[in-house]
Amino acid sequence: MRDPRKTLLDWWQWVNPGGHLILIVPDEDLYEQGVFPSQFNPAHTCAFTMGKARSWSPVSLNVRDLARDLPNAEIIQLTLRDHGSDRRRQSHSGIRVPPSLAYFVRRLRPSLGKRGWQANPYLDRALARLVPINQTTRPDVLAQIQGVLRKTR
Repeated sequence: MRDPRKTLLDWWQWVNPGGHLILIVPDEDLYEQGVFPSQFNPAHTCAFTMGKARSWSPVSLNVRDLARDLPNAEIIQLTLRDHGSDRRRQSHSGIRVPPSLAYFVRRLRPSLGKRGWQANPYLDRALARLVPINQTTRPDVLAQIQGVLRKTR
């Protein structure tokens, strides 16, 4: 979506009174992990949050506010689904790591284990603060905001 507000209003026009609109968007803290533009999906033009007063992202949209701006909308459910995600990866040092270095670090970590190096929790923590890792590549991990809106009339 190039303009999520406009897109949501366009979709809302197609919902009949009594009908529902289901939203699923990535959570900016759990998915983007404090780095924008997205390192995992270049098609992401904004970041989404559910209820923070301030965001680290200059292009953050609050899903609760988007829902409240829709005419005749009732929020049935608005939930942060973070099953299996590692919340320690929510904030980063703010250092912009070049994509080539990020790629190298992501590839290096698994190969160290294969070469007999023992896992180092301090190194893992330091790398996690520098280089976001897409946790949602595992099927048991969710890092998204889910919403159900009902059109009242």
